[in-house]
Amino acid sequence: MHEPRLTVTGHVATEPELRSVADALSVTDFRLAATPRVRGADGAWRNGETLWFTVTAWRGLAENVSASLRTGDRVVVEGRLTGRTWLAGDERRLNLEIEAASVGLELSRGTASYVKPPRLVSDVDPLVSSGQVDAATGEVRMVPALPPAASGPSGPAPAEDDGGAGERDAPALAS
Repeated sequence: MHEPRLTVTGHVATEPELRSVADALSVTDFRLAATPRVRGADGAWRNGETLWFTVTAWRGLAENVSASLRTGDRVVVEGRLTGRTWLAGDERRLNLEIEAASVGLELSRGTASYVKPPRLVSDVDPLVSSGQVDAATGEVRMVPALPPAASGPSGPAPAEDDGGAGERDAPALAS
């Protein structure tokens, strides 16, 4: 099935609200206002009609949106477009909704800093058990290179004696 996808640039109109649904699944919703600039008959620029969207983000994106966005922020949202209609008295209404795949600050008029959250690791992770990742912080440790094999697919290992030109034979600096 073909799903309509779109990218919209606009302003966050409501404070993003993080909540949990079934099985502690994170979801964040906010309203997005997208107002195009149009040129009038007199040649002057003015605001066009504002389009309103309800943006929904799930899982990790929901948590990051909630922690990062505030009302008034100019953002770019990419995702799947859906519409929901309902009756308000005798009037039929349409709510445009975007299930967000990505959300980011629009940087043509400002700057931002990116902070990647730490990776959660467990003690059973092979990188932790091998000592390559610190289980408490998730930081990757430098792992010493393996000693060269006596002979491998690229041929014999290099000779140990390099004629005195190597760093290991360099004299130590006096303190």
